[in-house]
Amino acid sequence: MRMQSFSPMLSALAVSASVLCASPALADMMKMKATLDGAQQNPPITTEGKGTAALVFDTATKQLTWNVTYSGLSGPATAGHIHG
Repeated sequence: MRMQSFSPMLSALAVSASVLCASPALADMMKMKATLDGAQQNPPITTEGKGTAALVFDTATKQLTWNVTYSGLSGPATAGHIHG
């Protein structure tokens, strides 16, 4: 009789452990895109500079990767930042 009440608890523990071990496989890859132009400034400006940014955040590893392309700058790129 005691073994019967223990079996459901053991089964629940095994299922919980397998879900915890599998959670990295269920991680999300959050993909984001941004348009870079003068209209995105505050206040908006008129400029020949423009570009795009593509970002991917891996929720399992907490790693952010990005690819930024730009053109038409009035000088060399010296800095950049991401608002989060």
